[in-house]
Amino acid sequence: GPLAIPQYGSGTLYFTSAGVAIFFPSAGPAASSGLTFITGTTFTTATSVSLPTNTFTSTYQYYKLFLTITAVTADADFTMRLRASGTDDTNAIYDNMFLGVAPDATVSNATTASNTAFNVGENDAATVRYNLALDVLCPQISAPTLIYGFYNFQKKYNTNAFGRFGVAQFRTSTVFDSLTFISSVASSITGNYKVFGYANS
Repeated sequence: GPLAIPQYGSGTLYFTSAGVAIFFPSAGPAASSGLTFITGTTFTTATSVSLPTNTFTSTYQYYKLFLTITAVTADADFTMRLRASGTDDTNAIYDNMFLGVAPDATVSNATTASNTAFNVGENDAATVRYNLALDVLCPQISAPTLIYGFYNFQKKYNTNAFGRFGVAQFRTSTVFDSLTFISSVASSITGNYKVFGYANS
């Protein structure tokens, strides 16, 4: 007769005689991946880069964002805003607390409150070393959105490399479906990003 096995299911088919067998299922189905790829792309000489509308949905509660810049046409500062229905939120309620050090033990920080965007570093045009890796918590829930993780960069004017780690928050209970990464210099950044969703169970 038929044997229905659930997706990712496994077990042992034990033959007791020719054409006669017993199926012993495993203790449970194999776990699916903890991260699911949602979206990603490359960008060239952009001023800003927005994730597609509805990147953040009710499917996942937590998200992982990776962004790498491979070229900058001029020394630039970088910021990031949360986004809903195709529009960046520019209210002055972005707080971030990122602290870090350089190889020579120089301390660097970006601790600011009540800004119109998150401060997420800078980069020198001659030596590009910018990478961003952030977890975005609860953007689709009507609660403050939290972000934590790290970014590294070459300080403007090529003076030193820095690594920062910390947390940021958007203080009001707003539902977001995307975000925007912004350069202070027009048509200046080239790179790529990838977004993943954390499995809920």
